[in-house]
Amino acid sequence: HFKLLMKAQEEWRDYDIYARISMLYGVVSFLYAITYYAVGYAIVELRGFWAMWSLPMVFMTAQMLIMRLDILKEGQHRLPNAQWLGHLAPYFAVTACTLDYKYYYSESSVALAYGFALLAQFAHFVMALRMLDLAWPDEKKADMPEEPG
Repeated sequence: HFKLLMKAQEEWRDYDIYARISMLYGVVSFLYAITYYAVGYAIVELRGFWAMWSLPMVFMTAQMLIMRLDILKEGQHRLPNAQWLGHLAPYFAVTACTLDYKYYYSESSVALAYGFALLAQFAHFVMALRMLDLAWPDEKKADMPEEPG
């Protein structure tokens, strides 16, 4: 049995790395989904601006802490610390919601709200690029030797 376990562990490392990256991306996406659901519920159902501005802080702090646990500071990355822009993306969307919720129509506030919505989309794009940067293999490091244990 030990020989079979040693044989399985030789190939297990690659799957473990892939699973960790997939779980990190899944948890980050789930926290974004909860954040936007809470923001939408707060502005549409509750008309609560305080709740809309304060709820993203809870979920983005959890996202930041989870990413800090999973990401090492070592290695050469093309976009170091770019995830901070991704953590700010819900606040760009909240700003757009705040500007859009007015009693009187204004062309300038609509244009500004669209600008903040596009800024939130750009922040999510940068976050996706950061995730790709984290998952990208390091070219300079040599592969680990193929040995059991």
